[in-house]
Amino acid sequence: MQCIEAEKNKYTIFRSYLDEAFINLKKGNQELKIKNWKLSSYINELASAGFKIDKLIEETDKEILVEEQDFTTKYYSKHKAKLINTSFVIKAIKL
Repeated sequence: MQCIEAEKNKYTIFRSYLDEAFINLKKGNQELKIKNWKLSSYINELASAGFKIDKLIEETDKEILVEEQDFTTKYYSKHKAKLINTSFVIKAIKL
C-alpha cells in the first residue's frame, strides 16, 4: 500500500515495492514510520527461524469484490482492495 498513491481517480506506483526502506507517513494527525517489507522477506524470515510454511492466503473479501466501490484517496479502501490484496495470512509450523 505504501508504494501506491491515489489521486484524480487513478492509482500510481510512486515507490519501488523492492526497496525495503523505512517510510515516513502521516495518517490523520499521526506521524508513522513503517518498514516496507516484500512478501518474500516475511517468508524467508520465518524459514530462517525454523518454521515450515503450511499455507499462504492472499485474498480480498468476496463481498468487496462484487460490490461497486467509489474511488477514494484513503490509504486503505474497498476500491483499492478490489485491485490489490490489502493483507495476507501466513500459517507456519515451528519445526
